Amino acid sequence: MAKINGSVIIPVLDSDAVVHTTNATLSVDVDLPDATTKDSGGWADHIHGLRSFTLTIEGYAAYDSSGNVAPLLDLILDRTSATFEFSPDETGDVKISGSVSLSNLELGANLEETASLSSTLTGKGPLTVSTV
Repeated sequence: MAKINGSVIIPVLDSDAVVHTTNATLSVDVDLPDATTKDSGGWADHIHGLRSFTLTIEGYAAYDSSGNVAPLLDLILDRTSATFEFSPDETGDVKISGSVSLSNLELGANLEETASLSSTLTGKGPLTVSTV
C-alpha cells in the first residue's frame, strides 16, 4: 500500500494554492433515505439519495496581498463560487475537483499566538475524479 505525506496535498481554489494550510479535509456524503417496508423481513433497507461534499481548511491567517484571508473572504462578500482541486501533484495520482461556495470563515487572533484561519466550503454540483 502506498503511503504519502499529507503535506503534499495543498487545496487549490481557482488555480491558486490556499497558502499556509495546516489541515485540509474533504468529506463526501450520501443521504440514505429509509426504504424499509413490511416486506423487508425485519431488516432495515434504504435507497441512495443526494450526494454532497464539504472541504474544510485550517491554517495560519495571512493578511498580505498574496495571503489566504482576502481570497476566501471575497467568496462570501461577492457571493461567488470557486473551483477546487484536492490531490498530490505527482503524475498518475488521482485528482478530485469540483465547485464550492464558502459557507464559513473563522479568523482567530489569540494573544502571543499565530493568527489562525478555519473555513468550510460546501460543494455545489458534482465531484470530478481524474488523473494528474
